[in-house]
Amino acid sequence: MKTIVHISTSLDLGGAENQLLEVCRVDDENSNYNYVVAWLKGEGSLAKSFEALGIRTVKPKAKNVWLLSTIIKLKIDCAKTRSKLVIHAHLPRAELYGLLLAFLFRIPLVVTKHNCERFWPRGFSNISRIFARLVYFKSAKIICISKAVLDYLQSINEIPKNSLKCLLIYYGLFKGDACEIHFPNTEVDSGARKLRLGSLARLEDQKDIPTMMVGAKLLLDQGCEFNFEVCGEGSKRRDLAKLTRDLGIEERFILKGKTTDPLRFLESLDVFVLSSTYEGFGLVLLEAIQVGVPIVVSKFDSAVEILGEDYPYLFDIGDTENLKSHIMRVCKSKDSERARAAYSNALTKFSISSAVQQLQLMYDEI
Repeated sequence: MKTIVHISTSLDLGGAENQLLEVCRVDDENSNYNYVVAWLKGEGSLAKSFEALGIRTVKPKAKNVWLLSTIIKLKIDCAKTRSKLVIHAHLPRAELYGLLLAFLFRIPLVVTKHNCERFWPRGFSNISRIFARLVYFKSAKIICISKAVLDYLQSINEIPKNSLKCLLIYYGLFKGDACEIHFPNTEVDSGARKLRLGSLARLEDQKDIPTMMVGAKLLLDQGCEFNFEVCGEGSKRRDLAKLTRDLGIEERFILKGKTTDPLRFLESLDVFVLSSTYEGFGLVLLEAIQVGVPIVVSKFDSAVEILGEDYPYLFDIGDTENLKSHIMRVCKSKDSERARAAYSNALTKFSISSAVQQLQLMYDEI
């Protein structure tokens, strides 16, 4: 049996954290792996979900001695049972901590790259590259969750081109069948009924919430009846709240804050909208497909990777008129069959079972 210590920067709702939970849930019946999950900051709202699967969680404490002592105990236990210990780090801060532990205790390190961002997004690019290369050279394997992530990190030289260490393992969707996609099929500009539009997104620049807001304003000016709700928190909340007032849409465009049940929120929507300038993957697109919600999404690289270049409801990044037009096309069910074909292909391509199998093969090779 191998013990895999997953270290994440946080353990709250988010794409990386949700995917880790689903991997552990699908792999719950496999007796060859013993998982331990630790996180470095935050409340760890998903910890109980891991514990419900029988997975040990390690909460952050002062000076991070908590994890150091845990690794020592696991190292001793593995030596007694002649089993192997592997550290699997997620997100940059956890990568650095994993690098230190791997060096001190001679433990194999695996790193998953989740974002199309530099290792140190707000710091100097040269220093970011040095940190990224240190992690790369110490790691046994580097996993990228999409080709978009791999291509980006290679383009900024944080990962060498044609590296044999690098693996492409996509995020996967939950087990089970997806719902039938239900298009609103209404004349959105006639005011026939009030549509429910929405998004799940952190309130940060990357998500480009202002594009959704201006698009909503254009719909309103055309006489559309709708409520547009965004679930998420972030540093731009105050600025975005002011923008809703400036645009005169504060009663139609609601910043709801965090949700504890994102799938239920998605199920309640007529149309899901995502206006990001970039994403490492965009797991929420698969979640929307899973619950049967049609999607209007900006044309960032990994969205094209998931839905295909011919997906009919891809709008140009930052193009508010294009966004408005695509929402209207969805509501009138134009190109719905092409969209359904894209959803079906995505469900087949991005299987959680496939992701787990690839991870297991990788752990076995280390």
